[in-house]
Amino acid sequence: MIIAVGVPLAGLDSTHATAYGPPPLPFTPLDESLAEVVKDAQARLEEDATGVGSADRESASNGWFAQISGNATEDALTAIEPQNRRVAWSEDLSGHETVTAGMPYLPDGTPVADPTPAPGSILWETTYEAGEFPAPFRGVPADDPTMLAPLLTGDAGGPADAINGITALLNAWTVPNATHAAFLDLITGAGEMTVEGTTTDRAGRPAIGLRATSDTTPWFDVIVLMSADSGRIIGVEEIYTGFKDQLAIPPGTVTSYTIWETTP
Repeated sequence: MIIAVGVPLAGLDSTHATAYGPPPLPFTPLDESLAEVVKDAQARLEEDATGVGSADRESASNGWFAQISGNATEDALTAIEPQNRRVAWSEDLSGHETVTAGMPYLPDGTPVADPTPAPGSILWETTYEAGEFPAPFRGVPADDPTMLAPLLTGDAGGPADAINGITALLNAWTVPNATHAAFLDLITGAGEMTVEGTTTDRAGRPAIGLRATSDTTPWFDVIVLMSADSGRIIGVEEIYTGFKDQLAIPPGTVTSYTIWETTP
């Protein structure tokens, strides 16, 4: 098993603590049911005035993803190296995408001193000519969960699969609050979910987490993070469950995360 991401960081050595992913988010339990949590979030979405008025073909995110290959020995990480992604595209599928280095940090959450590449350094950039942008959803997303379901859940239809579909959509679109409310109806109506509780996300924002086990890959749980302020979906985290020892990493390891509404 090999888990790695990005390029080696200058200034780190084997004396630093190692892990197989970033530290899991700590959650404080909520004394509310799933239905109550979602109802409260949707009420905040109706009241919030900070969202976009209509769907925009652009997305800004920060994320980290384990690169996993089997049949090898376990390799731990000396640092977590997130990346910032910015994309804007047009109806004719032309557009521009830029990926820059984020702020790396040690497995205990401590920022790396004087990292190389420096945060903000361009890691990858491309311009798409008309017809080239690989949009997962070309049409404007609806704010009706029954219309969103065929696009986002595919044949599986479970909440984790719906969350994965929402992740793909939010990596290409910025959508209004009404669509976020429809997302919540969709994922909570697709199957069993649990309320993880309140937390502070990786951008320092108050959030509430909902957790689902994937029907198609049960060795992963998916946690969707709703803003405690606006009710919008602002992040998704993937957690290895240890199911049938599918991977040679400790159960509870965070294998990826994506957060939206961020700036570099």
